[in-house]
Amino acid sequence: MTDPSLSNAVWYALTGPQSHLSVGHAGARMFQVDVTPFCAVPDDPSNADWQQLAQLLPTGGGALFREQISLPDGWQQGDQWPCLQLVRTQTPMPEPILPEPILESFDTDVLTHNDLPEILDLVARTRPGPFLGNTLATGQYRGIRVNGQLVAMAGERMRLPGATEISAVAVESEFRGQGLARQLITQVASRITRRAEVPFLHVAETNEAAIRLYQSLGFEISRTIDALIVAGPGQSPPELR
Repeated sequence: MTDPSLSNAVWYALTGPQSHLSVGHAGARMFQVDVTPFCAVPDDPSNADWQQLAQLLPTGGGALFREQISLPDGWQQGDQWPCLQLVRTQTPMPEPILPEPILESFDTDVLTHNDLPEILDLVARTRPGPFLGNTLATGQYRGIRVNGQLVAMAGERMRLPGATEISAVAVESEFRGQGLARQLITQVASRITRRAEVPFLHVAETNEAAIRLYQSLGFEISRTIDALIVAGPGQSPPELR
């Protein structure tokens, strides 16, 4: 899938299917602060768009998440994480090609706000990316429990016309290599394709094991996306919240 909207997915999510989670103006948007720290400007932002975004950002800045963006003079840049965007182009799912053993099929549950303390605890240990108090509002998240403990999860984050992102793929370290991530990704991706949408996801370009797993499940590398923490002129130095 070469849809150019995927190069600026946050913008097309916030001006499309997830506009109800958006705050901002015609030329600058961001997710509600308890959902995720991502913000966005149009594909070719004007000076006025950048000014609107500077007025919109909270203390500590926000996270731009897109392909090839240059900040205007006076803007501050914090940490930057180059990611690969992978898009699932094969339907149905291919047969697994990795030697990763699947010891058994685990039951999965839809996660709710009642599960939030466990979710945040798992996220803190596995660090799959930003997950805040109301991130569950972005889509369905599923989890796997072993002996009552939440040990793995994955779900839907950004949703734009015709495509939905799989995110928060997290597995407790002692349960890795047992096929839990594969099972969850397969379930989440299948739900997305049943809506006639294309699943896509992001992974740090240095995470070779995860990239191989995603490729074995029919995902193909589409582009490089930069996660960039930013703050406007005169704002406090940016930091990831």
